[in-house]
Amino acid sequence: LEEFESRVRTMATMVHETADETREGKLYFANLVDCTGEWTEALALAHACGAHGILVAPGFQGHAVIEQARATSDLAILAHNNGLDIWTRHPRIGVAPNILLLLQRIAGADLVFLPGEFATKSANGDEMVRCIAACQEPIGDLRPCLPVMAGGKQPEELASYLEAVGGTDFMLIAASSVD
Repeated sequence: LEEFESRVRTMATMVHETADETREGKLYFANLVDCTGEWTEALALAHACGAHGILVAPGFQGHAVIEQARATSDLAILAHNNGLDIWTRHPRIGVAPNILLLLQRIAGADLVFLPGEFATKSANGDEMVRCIAACQEPIGDLRPCLPVMAGGKQPEELASYLEAVGGTDFMLIAASSVD
């Protein structure tokens, strides 16, 4: 965990310094996906080093990682969709993506990655509506979570993403466009 602590401390310090310098809010989510056997210690280190949140992958780590992190920390939890394709795309399993998103929300995720096809020209419109509802529709005392769109998103397509979501309550990651 020494390398993890060094990386998180360096990144958190840099993010805080940049936010102070630019006077713009910045967030840093420490990646706990590869901290399989030591993730609870890594979570404590992420908190102590100044991270704003953590990145987990319930497809690899299990949905309980979200619930356990929520029970022991107030850091924001970003649930990545790594490893969930087998559940949603395999013809013999066929779990609807909105059900997986809802399970992550119930477990306590604050942000969840939408399916990779979300807001693309080939995406199923009804499925997109169900995914957003799984993140945001009122369900008792359950808090909404922020849907995260990634996977080849392009800035020039922003209008279509806004239409697909039906508003501005989402995060857009345009990493491959920037790269």
